[in-house]
Amino acid sequence: MRLALVASGTYFSEYGGGQIYVRQLARELCNRGIDVHVLAVEQGAHTEARQPVPVDDSGVRVWRIAMHPDVAIATSRVIAQTAGAIGEAIGSIAPNIVHAHGWKAATARATYDLSLPCFITAHHGGIVCPNGMLMDHHERLCHVPTSPAACIRCATHFVPAGQIWNWVFSALPASRRTALANRCRTLPSIPYFTPALKVPLSVADKLEEIASISLPDCRVIAPSIAIERALLRNGLSRSQVMLLAHGSALPRVATNIRHNPDTKLRLGYIGRIDRVKGLHVLIDALKIMPDPGAFVLHVFGAAATRRELRYFNQLKHRSSGLPVIWRDKLAHERISEAYADIDVLVFPSICTEAFGLSVAEAVLAGKTVVTSRCGGPEDIVRDGVDGFIVNANDSAALAQRLQQLVVDRSLLVPLGHVAPHVLSVDAHVDALLDLYRRSEARFTTTAPA
Repeated sequence: MRLALVASGTYFSEYGGGQIYVRQLARELCNRGIDVHVLAVEQGAHTEARQPVPVDDSGVRVWRIAMHPDVAIATSRVIAQTAGAIGEAIGSIAPNIVHAHGWKAATARATYDLSLPCFITAHHGGIVCPNGMLMDHHERLCHVPTSPAACIRCATHFVPAGQIWNWVFSALPASRRTALANRCRTLPSIPYFTPALKVPLSVADKLEEIASISLPDCRVIAPSIAIERALLRNGLSRSQVMLLAHGSALPRVATNIRHNPDTKLRLGYIGRIDRVKGLHVLIDALKIMPDPGAFVLHVFGAAATRRELRYFNQLKHRSSGLPVIWRDKLAHERISEAYADIDVLVFPSICTEAFGLSVAEAVLAGKTVVTSRCGGPEDIVRDGVDGFIVNANDSAALAQRLQQLVVDRSLLVPLGHVAPHVLSVDAHVDALLDLYRRSEARFTTTAPA
């Protein structure tokens, strides 16, 4: 079997769990004897081109497709343009199956034109949400379908002077909003104006993306029940959506360390330094805990964008006086070092999480997990067994649960704790290969003579 995986951005990046997952998956499939080609579609290049020779990554062949820097949002033109580049690369590779982890709408269009089976994995809420977070303007999880009426107010909330722009858009008919936004597509960027004026287009473009991934012979894999529900309420058919959790590898963590009630409880946060991950909620929870000398928080992560850097600086100021140790982000092959240094993983996300890689790894490592009620982690953490679940964006509830663990160490998961419900990488790949082979057989059977 020859497989083409379509990835977004640099294949070797470890910015988020999705990037780590794709590389791990590609290598494991290659180990199973699958001829794996990765199409890494990157923005920021000056010309559209595909490198003539692939990079070898432990047997995986990685092709770089460079897109023009103006390719920023999934308009009809951009989807067609990117679909053309992806389609050309797929045509030269001639795979049996195409599986998109990035550039999903363009890949769906390309495979439809080539009459190839297409799988798409939803790594985050952006598959149906214009903001990419499935979180509304009140910073609550979103449970409504994508539409201008529902999404424009949320989208303007996340741009400068959002309340004013929401009032402006509310006063304009839909046709005027769209016309105004279209004029901004080619204008130079103007602070405060350009991001807001493009909001109506981001909603319209997302609806077009949803229509693309709904094309026949396209199957969308949801890593969690929350993402499965989001896909179904946005019009994908039951036959198109498949629930399959990501596979997780067991971190190599020392298991002979016992919890000493006389030492500080070691809390840990592992992940991106981004507001939607809720680290500020955790800091606020620590502020109201009665004894700061009874715990220490290790933060393993880094800020990558300008917005994340601003948030990072705010967090440092907010946590002044608290026992917080800001540690660098670890490469994934060293992630076991982080789990070895903590007793409890805290996952305080306020957006809808598609999965939760660090949560699954922590459970497999035998660490207690305290997570917010935020989608994917709810499928992993059995409340009271693998850890505890609290309401998202509720620092008081989080503080109460953490204080219970500080006071009563018997609430921590016991040594030798097992989690048979967490899918291994091997089991996940077995399930994927079964889906691939069934789809390949169906296409072979129905192909015209």
